[in-house]
Amino acid sequence: MKDNKLATATPESLGISSGAVRDYIEALIGRGVNLHSILVMRKGKICAEGYCPPYTEDKLQRMYSISKSFTSAAIGLMVTEGRISLDDKITDYFPEYLPENPHKWLLDIRIEDLLKMASAHIHTKHFDKGGPWVKEYLNCPVNHPPGTFFLYDTAASHILCALVEKLSGMTMLEYMRKKMSEVGLSEDAWCIKGTDGYSWGGSGVMATLRDLAKFALVMSNGGSFEGKQLIDADYVKKATTAQIFNDQFTNGVRWATGYGYQIWTIEGDGFAFRGMGSQHAICFPKQELIVCCTCDNQGAELKDRLIYEELYRRLLPALGEPMEENAEEYKKLQKVCSEMKLALVKGEKDSLYRDKVNGSVYVLEENRMEISELCFEFSDDEGVMKYVTPRGNKEIRFGFEKHVEYIFPETHYYGEQINVPSGKGYRTWSSAAWTDDHTLVIRTETLDEYLGNFTATFSFKGAEIGVVMNKTAEWFFEEYWGHAGGYIK
Repeated sequence: MKDNKLATATPESLGISSGAVRDYIEALIGRGVNLHSILVMRKGKICAEGYCPPYTEDKLQRMYSISKSFTSAAIGLMVTEGRISLDDKITDYFPEYLPENPHKWLLDIRIEDLLKMASAHIHTKHFDKGGPWVKEYLNCPVNHPPGTFFLYDTAASHILCALVEKLSGMTMLEYMRKKMSEVGLSEDAWCIKGTDGYSWGGSGVMATLRDLAKFALVMSNGGSFEGKQLIDADYVKKATTAQIFNDQFTNGVRWATGYGYQIWTIEGDGFAFRGMGSQHAICFPKQELIVCCTCDNQGAELKDRLIYEELYRRLLPALGEPMEENAEEYKKLQKVCSEMKLALVKGEKDSLYRDKVNGSVYVLEENRMEISELCFEFSDDEGVMKYVTPRGNKEIRFGFEKHVEYIFPETHYYGEQINVPSGKGYRTWSSAAWTDDHTLVIRTETLDEYLGNFTATFSFKGAEIGVVMNKTAEWFFEEYWGHAGGYIK
């Protein structure tokens, strides 16, 4: 059922042609952006929305660092309530974790410094994963006075989220749902927890694309929704405009116009919520344009830039006044949105080596992946790779010219809390192709609470095999990265 909190309309009625929106989406797909979903909104109404199966408008998706912007809004709600001040020292709220004889620069860190990514640290233990993150952060050596320069640090976001949860007595998303009930954020939206049990406000939010769009609309409207001011307008203005210089870390790309409060500012008087793998909410309040998308472009950062480059090229120049309806172009736009698919490995479904390889068992020399044996079994348009590891016998299933869905055969990856094994495999999709007569490529993607991918390349030479695996995933697929060689058993 469509969410009645967001109205829909044709692009033409909102001052943009269906053709321009379609051109934008097709340009992304055509240039290899691995879109999972996309939503275009103008004047508060959705004019285009598409999902790549298995995603739907009701399916929760991992937002990664967009979580930071959610955390910023939660801090804004606390400021609005008068519960905190941006000048408050963060250590005043966590005295139980302070080291003996804390450094002056640690004691001087303000809430606003954390919001601007301008703490006193150049390295924190956030990603060491071992102990409680809040405690480790406050016991990590400081390097410089807080507030002096920008240094992107997900640990700072976690501290802010922990502050919200400590003061509110509920999770960050529960607090936001309560204080922003008019917005209608999904009741089942949730957040992965850090090692200390606080929500991982830097990366862990699971929400729908429409949740993201509604949240972006609130921030674009200066903190209001349907005429009601929910977050202090002055806070939202500061959060969405440059508060600190950050170009030294962004190589002159279009979002290098400064950083607000856990929100990037971008060329054209806009701002953006950005997450790893190309999760985005790109907002231009003056033009009343919002573009939200989710993807997995990990390992292909240039694809991330295309989302912006094509937007500046195709969408922004096309904005204008309402125009005559174009039913034919609108139908074409809807077709593009309804036919989105995961990208397949490019190549052939057959080769001269396929029959030679089918059923053969290969013994591998010692390798980083710890795969001792493997074999392939092919049917018409599907296949399975069976392999032996110290963790037991495993299988990866894949399709030719299609994806095969299955549960990945590793159960020790994290689930609802970092550093705690889930005990179950991630939902996975794999496709394969012969890129030449003797080379088989399999690409595997997880589309679960964690997004990640790896590509395995197998090159056959007579009775011998060469193997290359390359993964792009945070904290998992570590066993699927390396090189190996072997021969038929």
